[in-house]
Amino acid sequence: ANPNIMSPESKVTPLTIAALEHQRHLVELLIRFGACPTISTQDGTTPIEIMPEMQQWVAAEASMH
Repeated sequence: ANPNIMSPESKVTPLTIAALEHQRHLVELLIRFGACPTISTQDGTTPIEIMPEMQQWVAAEASMH
């Protein structure tokens, strides 16, 4: 499955929704499966801007590969 799939109506990804809902475990899981934290919504907001602590999880995941 594509973790970066975008809703055609709302232009958000699963990671954006998880970040908006502050679902840390889901955010970490989506990142682990390749979700991109820099895909922006219609208004230009990215998941990493919504939930800045995500940056450390992205860095940790990158260091594991």
